[in-house]
Amino acid sequence: STLVRLRVINEFDAENYTLYSYNGVPENGLLVIPEDLNVMTIAEQAFKDNDTIKKIVIPSTVTEIQKRAFENCSALEEVYFVSQQHRVKANGEIDKTIDWADLSMVYERAFYNCTNLKKIDLSNVKTITVGKECFYNCTSLSQIIDQEGEPTSIGTMHHSAFKNCTSLVSINLTGLHMAGDNVFEGCTALESIQTGKFTAIGKNMFKGCENLYEPITIKTTKIGEGA
Repeated sequence: STLVRLRVINEFDAENYTLYSYNGVPENGLLVIPEDLNVMTIAEQAFKDNDTIKKIVIPSTVTEIQKRAFENCSALEEVYFVSQQHRVKANGEIDKTIDWADLSMVYERAFYNCTNLKKIDLSNVKTITVGKECFYNCTSLSQIIDQEGEPTSIGTMHHSAFKNCTSLVSINLTGLHMAGDNVFEGCTALESIQTGKFTAIGKNMFKGCENLYEPITIKTTKIGEGA
C-alpha cells in the first residue's frame, strides 16, 4: 500500500497580531479577513502579486498596512474596511453593528500597480495617512468613497500617492492637511477637486492633469509651487 501524507496549510499566516501572507483562493474572488484573527498589521508584501482576490474587506482591528502589501494584485477591484456596508447611512442613521476602522497608516506602495483596482471605500475610516506612491499606477481607480457629508478620511498624502491614476475623475480633499509633491501627477482624467479651508495643496500636485481646466474654487491658502 502507498502512504499518502497530506500537509494542511492555514490560508492565513498570522501571528503576534500580524498577517504575513495569504495562502488561499477566495470564493468568488471575495476575501473577508476574519475579525477574530485580531490582526493589527498587514505585513510588507503580504498579498504581493496575488491574482485571485477581486474584493477584500479589511477588519476593524487593522491599524497599519505596510509597504507593498498589495503590490501588483492584478485581479483586485475593490477595497473595503470593516464591511461592505456603511456605518453611517446616507440619512445620518448609524449602524452600530459596524465598528469604525482602527486604520491610521497605509505605507509606501501598499497598492502600487493594482491596475484593476476601481474602488476604495473609506466610509468606515476616520483619519489616515497615505504613504509615498501608495496607489501609484492604479490606472482603473475611479472611486474613492468617503463618509457622506464629511471631510475626506485622508489627512496626509505623501509624494506621488495617486500618481498616474488615469481613471480618477474627481477627488475630495476637504480633510487633507498635509500633502507631498506630485500627489496627482499624470491623473489625466481628473476634472474636479473639492477643497476646504485648511486643505494642503502640495508642489506640482496636479502636474499633467490636462482635463483639470475648468475654474476651480480653492478655499485654502496652503498651496505649493507649481500645483
